[in-house]
Amino acid sequence: MEDVCRSYTDYQSLKVNKGHAYVNFSSLEGATTAMEFLKKVKFYGQCPIVKLHDKDSIQASPTPPQAQAYTFSPSFTHPSAHSPLPSALPISPDARIPLPTQTHIPLPTQTHIPLPTQTHIPPLACVFPRVPLSAPHSYAFPFPVYHLPQAQYSHNRKSTTQSSTEVSSTIKVTFGSSGITGEVLEGYFRQFGKVLKTPAIISGNPDYAYVNFESSKEAKAACTSNKVHLNGVQVNIKLSNKQLSVENGSKVVTYEEDALVNLITISKFPELEIQLSNVSAKPLNDGRGILISGDNDKVEMAESIVRLHMQLLQSQIITESINLHCQFIPLLKDPQVFQNIEQENGVEFSIKLPNGSTKSMVTFSSTIASAMSSSYPLTIESISDYLTISHTGVVSWKFIDDDKKFTLMSATDSAEIEKLYQQHLLQSPGLIHHSLIPPSYSIGKWRYTYDFDDMIQCNTTTQKEREIKRIPALDSLSLCLSCRGLKESVQVSIASLRKKLEGMVKMKTFGSFCTECIIELAQSFCVKVESSFPNILLFGDGDYLTKVFLVLAEKRASLQSVPLSSSSSFPPEWEPQTKNTELKPVKVSSLEWTKVVSAIKKTMVDANILKIERIQNKFLYEKYDLCKKRMHEKNNGLVNEKWLFHGSSSVSPEKIYESEHGFDFRHSGSSSLWGKGAYFAVNASYSGRRYAYRSPLGYQQIFIAFVLTGDSIRMASDPTLVTPPSKDDGSGDYDSVNGMTSSSRIYIVYDHDKCYPAYLITLY
Repeated sequence: MEDVCRSYTDYQSLKVNKGHAYVNFSSLEGATTAMEFLKKVKFYGQCPIVKLHDKDSIQASPTPPQAQAYTFSPSFTHPSAHSPLPSALPISPDARIPLPTQTHIPLPTQTHIPLPTQTHIPPLACVFPRVPLSAPHSYAFPFPVYHLPQAQYSHNRKSTTQSSTEVSSTIKVTFGSSGITGEVLEGYFRQFGKVLKTPAIISGNPDYAYVNFESSKEAKAACTSNKVHLNGVQVNIKLSNKQLSVENGSKVVTYEEDALVNLITISKFPELEIQLSNVSAKPLNDGRGILISGDNDKVEMAESIVRLHMQLLQSQIITESINLHCQFIPLLKDPQVFQNIEQENGVEFSIKLPNGSTKSMVTFSSTIASAMSSSYPLTIESISDYLTISHTGVVSWKFIDDDKKFTLMSATDSAEIEKLYQQHLLQSPGLIHHSLIPPSYSIGKWRYTYDFDDMIQCNTTTQKEREIKRIPALDSLSLCLSCRGLKESVQVSIASLRKKLEGMVKMKTFGSFCTECIIELAQSFCVKVESSFPNILLFGDGDYLTKVFLVLAEKRASLQSVPLSSSSSFPPEWEPQTKNTELKPVKVSSLEWTKVVSAIKKTMVDANILKIERIQNKFLYEKYDLCKKRMHEKNNGLVNEKWLFHGSSSVSPEKIYESEHGFDFRHSGSSSLWGKGAYFAVNASYSGRRYAYRSPLGYQQIFIAFVLTGDSIRMASDPTLVTPPSKDDGSGDYDSVNGMTSSSRIYIVYDHDKCYPAYLITLY
């Protein structure tokens, strides 16, 4: 009864006494409206006698009035202070349950209602505690309560579609095809209680929908009027035994094993929707899967279809990798660059790290955006953990022509020589390379052999040797992306991403004052650099290029503001220092660390590296840099700078990197194979195993040196040398001498300024 009355305006409270009840309203209009409806309701086959009465007469007469005549009842100030009626009592006009003939109780003519002695249900009034009286302006009508035997109550419980403990919290509404929406239904029914979700309209004849409330009490209240008009359309309402809920009649189908399957399913939803015509289905905006609503049995069938569809999609997923040049990295700071493609094609991009693990694109995008928030450009070294060194990418090879200038080989020749070079890298370390048959390749009518330790190309007919150079630059460093999804979608997505990124790349030309130091500085950033003196071209993100240009312009200004004799460009990886000479530890796993370790382990695979220290001696490097500029001008650009190894034997490394002359050969013995000079080995194994310095703690230490070999001559041993020999054409002396020992090629320079101690490596 409470559920019926509380749906009417101005309802306050209910008080139940033996044989009758008082329902209180704050207005006469609300009481009258509810009373007229209750006259038509049957409760267990019996209609109540309902009448308005004076509250004051009730207060004067505490004895309950007879059923045929009631007075005003006192009202309650707290309508929630009473307990609800038992949920098994049917209260709607459609829920009329006749009393069984064998236990029929006639409507009494007196207030006393005789009950069978064998079974008794206590008065319903025991459910409602006594509460204070309400405010004076209150209206009420009484309602007789009849006490049924337990046997009849049980019979009635069995005849209902819901159990006495499980009354449905769902109603079913039906209406003709008229454009009624779930939002319209939700707006109407939420006046009765909390509607758990917007009802889904299910097509039929007529159309129908289920409205799911938080409690059965709210659902029953919504059924008090079994017919209403919404937007001019009649809507029929009744309780449903479907027991719809988010877990049952409305279910989210998701593929827990692989979140990508959910994304693919959503992207392919139009194809799937055709098979789900008997339910309401829609993809979720958060990408978790498909929401299905409808009859329980149809929802279960639809769920099976969706899951089978997901399993089929999962079996068709593939993964393909793509390498992106470093110039594209700043463009990925905006996640929408790849997220739009992911959502459109149902794919998933991720970053493949050099160690084989993966990292999400969103995480990488956030890292790049954070790094680029600084005013200084993003450096390759700062993101080296993400970059892969590619040995199969496009690599250019150059050779020294007759004008002593490096000339680019054709793409075909470069590719073939690169194959030979890769085969050379796979040879077992420590082998005596010069004793092996050198690799060869024909270019035109000539055939050449290649010495990749010394980077020499030799014509097998004329025996003329030319220096060669491998130009990987940034092309050997790339960001490896993996794309997962259906094969066709993956291919389309990769092509779309490349096209999108290439369309975002801008180009800028950097001035007419370009030295090697500026080019090297530009290459340390995430841009593509194409250099051809006197200009360099930079390619990359437009805003990012602006930052790079500011740094390059500042560097150019610093070079122009000082005389050539005193200008020097320190390596870009150098860190700030307060003293002339400082040792800086190289960060493990950085690009710089990787480059040094790679050089060492080419011939010392078993080397255990304790630490690598960068030597920053400003005075020594300025002398070296000035010598490099002079050699560049003298040799038309040919400086042939190499990374070579040096073991100081019994000489402490400090005496070398802290001195004014670095590798001071004036104190070397007279029995050296190529006279008095500074000796450097191509193979780390030669310096490490024969000439490494043993520290007081027992560690071995060797140097990596920058050496300007320039125009070098290969010679047999000559202990009398104090300078390189003169050239046959009378154009001057060679810059260095080189020759073979038992296990390595050796380069010798006879000028202190042509070599610089760059790194000190400590082994254990």
